[in-house]
Amino acid sequence: MGLFYRRRSSMPAGLIGFLFIFISSIGLWLNEGRSVNQSDALHEMQAEIQTLPDTKYHPDFQNKPVLVQGKVSATATVIDPEFKISTKALVLKRTVEMFQWKEIVKSESKHETSYRYKKQWFSEPIDSSNFHESEAHYNPPFSYLNESFSNTVMIGDYRLSKEVLDKIAISRNLGLSSFPNKINDAINHKSFLFIGKDINVPSIGDVKISYQYAPEGEYSIAAKLENKSLFDYTSSNQRSLSFVRNGIVSSTRIFNSEQANNTSLTWTLRVFGLMVMFFSFLTVLRSFTAFLDYIPIIGPLLNGVSSVVAGVLTLILGSLVIALAWFSARPILSISILLIGGVIAFLLAKFGKKRKQAL
Repeated sequence: MGLFYRRRSSMPAGLIGFLFIFISSIGLWLNEGRSVNQSDALHEMQAEIQTLPDTKYHPDFQNKPVLVQGKVSATATVIDPEFKISTKALVLKRTVEMFQWKEIVKSESKHETSYRYKKQWFSEPIDSSNFHESEAHYNPPFSYLNESFSNTVMIGDYRLSKEVLDKIAISRNLGLSSFPNKINDAINHKSFLFIGKDINVPSIGDVKISYQYAPEGEYSIAAKLENKSLFDYTSSNQRSLSFVRNGIVSSTRIFNSEQANNTSLTWTLRVFGLMVMFFSFLTVLRSFTAFLDYIPIIGPLLNGVSSVVAGVLTLILGSLVIALAWFSARPILSISILLIGGVIAFLLAKFGKKRKQAL
């Protein structure tokens, strides 16, 4: 009876394991494809880009990727029309926070779940209609939304399109000391606006509004020049690229940095995908061996090497997926990945065999 129960209860876990093996394989494939496309697009744009000698209009570079370096400025003061907060900046961002309920769900046991509620400031709305105790913990809708404001922004003779302007970091907080003590229904606390009765004892639905901005100054912008405006460059593999850096930065530094970012993201997602695959294989193996626990020697033996087997299977399948994704673009690298994965898998299998003999 115990054997039958274990076998039956382990089957769902095994099926879930197989599902996540498939999902992790697809994820690895997509990640490698994204990495190859991004790397190729960066190399393509870097090979074509020209650094302009100044910020004056150069028609010879029309419809080509260019690097423009110089002072970026707004043609007019930027303003939040709702609260009349204004400043001379490239972009002004309004950040809205509301004092809301948050539900904390905790599984106490297999059949028991506890629900706790705490009040906190959040900049995104929390839907309380899905709470376990929704009537007693109601969050009202946001009266104001997070929003960014800008006017025409120029670097010399060139206008920044919205897609390029969005790449500029909003890095500074805007002080509100120069604005009235009360604006509409909000009290000015000099660094933020407050809508409610008492900032020291906030109530559910109270609102805080603060502002951040992107300052004028020197920037380096890599983008496509089109009709005196700077837009995203579209590579032959349909990747949209434009880059903004503070200060005067060479194209070599920009593209080296972007290639490094691409590599870092690729490895982060790659390791995550392989870990998901490993634990999925481990789940499948353990669900398969669960009903063998009652068999002397065999059960403990299989459980003892399941981690090693899962590791070997992960390296084999993971290396195969990664190598196939790279094969069309980098055949030599693809073969190298297969060889390295095979060698590591062989060493792990050899280690597992020795461990099995020791048991």
